[in-house]
Amino acid sequence: FTNPFAFLSHLIDIPVLADNLRGPETLSLVAEFYFKRKYYSEAFNTFSLVAENARPSAALFQKMGYSKQQMGDINGAINLYEQAELMNAESQWTIRNLAACYKTLGRFDNALKYYQRLESLRPDDASIALNIGHCYLALDNIKEALHNYYKAEFLDEQSTRAWRPVAWCLMLNRDFEQSLTYYNRIINNEPTVADYLNLGHLHLASGQAAKAIEAYKQCIAAEGSSIETFINSIKNDEPTLLSLGVNAEMISFIIDAVQYASKQ
Repeated sequence: FTNPFAFLSHLIDIPVLADNLRGPETLSLVAEFYFKRKYYSEAFNTFSLVAENARPSAALFQKMGYSKQQMGDINGAINLYEQAELMNAESQWTIRNLAACYKTLGRFDNALKYYQRLESLRPDDASIALNIGHCYLALDNIKEALHNYYKAEFLDEQSTRAWRPVAWCLMLNRDFEQSLTYYNRIINNEPTVADYLNLGHLHLASGQAAKAIEAYKQCIAAEGSSIETFINSIKNDEPTLLSLGVNAEMISFIIDAVQYASKQ
């Protein structure tokens, strides 16, 4: 016979239980049951019934919004979080999640506004400064991005999270010497494939072709990488390299040189 535990039944749709689960208090308990166990679709549907039968609250809209967010409906989550915000404008939880949702959608100007509101409430939070930096970087404001990345680094001296964006911004700002200082730290602290790639970009932008080739070779040698991955990555970053003064012929030469060197 069918295993009743092999699938999730929506409790309020079971005929024998339905009449006993329609009261607002019981519906709230059922919704919380789903929510705590991460059955977000069922939780949202049940919270919606609660909203129809009881006076809505900021907490209710927060949970409905979070359920939508976990279901992948980011616009729906934003709509519900904004309703929660109308009821409790100072909720840091709501502000943070609105910022995160706008950031996910690539609407960095909106995300920035919410992160700045959060910063006014928690000025010493390194993760907020880091996210503000990310928003400014996405909006091509390198100066403000750097300012916030430095702030994040100052607030959490034990963390390395700011090193990569600081190094990248310094390179974009053509401060190659300082950028190299950070990339050297990164390379000496569990580097990734992307770190070797970006170090190669830095050497290439600063006119150090031989060093760029060595860094790119290390990129290919890193676990999980390949010559095809490298070529795709450098082509994706070509607009950045061109903006840093590297000409297209040099990029083609470097790709050929790295391919040749990797076969030796």
